[in-house]
Amino acid sequence: MSATSATTALVIGGLLGLAVWKCSGAWLRRRAVNRWPVTPATFTKGHIQFVYAGDGNVPQVQMWFTYRVSGETLAGYYEEIFQQVQDAERLLTSLADGPLYVRYNLSNPIDYHMDPYRDVGP
Repeated sequence: MSATSATTALVIGGLLGLAVWKCSGAWLRRRAVNRWPVTPATFTKGHIQFVYAGDGNVPQVQMWFTYRVSGETLAGYYEEIFQQVQDAERLLTSLADGPLYVRYNLSNPIDYHMDPYRDVGP
């Protein structure tokens, strides 16, 4: 094997290793989040703004909320990019109308996860 081939193999192997490592971290977090408790959240404010993504501007929902854990009020933020304004408007209306729920890390309640499609009830 030539030095160039060996270098290429090392670079490809390193990139594959990095991809696996990054994916496994996300997978482990998703697994952990599924076991976190759920608590009601309160919509604070939200809007749609346009952000540049790929070939143009697309609508992005931005939403702020609060949730309570052990008597303490904590703040959270959620954002999502859409291809169609109507889809963004539908989500923002749904978030504002509620109900909202958030998952939080029991050992560190400021670590939260908001999934408005899955967590629609306690």
